[in-house]
Amino acid sequence: GYPSTLMGYFAQLRQFLLDSSRQIELQQRYEQGRPGTRPPFDAQLTAGAAIVAGTAPLLCEANESDDIERWLRLADEFGVKPSIVGGLEAWRVKDVLLERGMTVVLTLDWGKEVKDPRPKEEKKKEEAKKEGEEAAAAKPDEAGKASEPAAEEKAEEKKAEEKQKEAGPVWEYEEPYAVRLDRRAKWEEGRDCALRLHDAGVRFVFGTANAKPKELLEHVRTLVEGGLPADAALAALTRDAAEFLGVGRRLGRIEPGFDATLALWRADPLSAKDASVAWTFVDGFPCEFKEEKK
Repeated sequence: GYPSTLMGYFAQLRQFLLDSSRQIELQQRYEQGRPGTRPPFDAQLTAGAAIVAGTAPLLCEANESDDIERWLRLADEFGVKPSIVGGLEAWRVKDVLLERGMTVVLTLDWGKEVKDPRPKEEKKKEEAKKEGEEAAAAKPDEAGKASEPAAEEKAEEKKAEEKQKEAGPVWEYEEPYAVRLDRRAKWEEGRDCALRLHDAGVRFVFGTANAKPKELLEHVRTLVEGGLPADAALAALTRDAAEFLGVGRRLGRIEPGFDATLALWRADPLSAKDASVAWTFVDGFPCEFKEEKK
């Protein structure tokens, strides 16, 4: 769809920010009683004016480092304060983000996990285990007779082998090893972005975007297992997230003077996969959740 090109896209963004700046000028002239057109009522220009004036943040969705740098250049052009949302490759520009004191909203949308093509010893163990199970299934039972299911499976396997021989060899395309390894490395870089940002001192928070909260928590747990300090992960979910949203004076901490809005878990949700919520308190009002039988 229109504008359909990167140049056209940023041209429209520039026009929107220019129109928003003009909206501010018209509003100021009108309030000062100077001659000129009364500023039009436009919800989008009102929101844009707040962004240009610096009273509202600009959330820029970007995953690739090139897109992040484009947003930063546009923000510098109009003097706005941007925040990156998504940030799969934010670690590539971590020095710039740290210098600017920016907060990155990591949505942890890594996509489907790419299979690791590197050989592992676990494969050999699985094959040995499988051979052991097949040997155990082929052993005679207590009556000294071979079990019928194992005999039937062997007969089916022989039939399948005979059919395959008749049909001839089946060729399947497999991508080159270097391509598969590169794709896996890129997936791991996106997954480990939070760890690299933490090591560099870049502030980040977690957001769900279009994913479910449960999926976000599972991904955060994966990061903790991979080396992200648990206190840093908890801060990104609570304290830092509340401060980023501008409600850090009342939410994000369990301390005197803060709103009594919190959750009580049956286990640590950052380490226990089966952790469940027992109670929630919203402004002090409780709600109990019964645990499913396990």
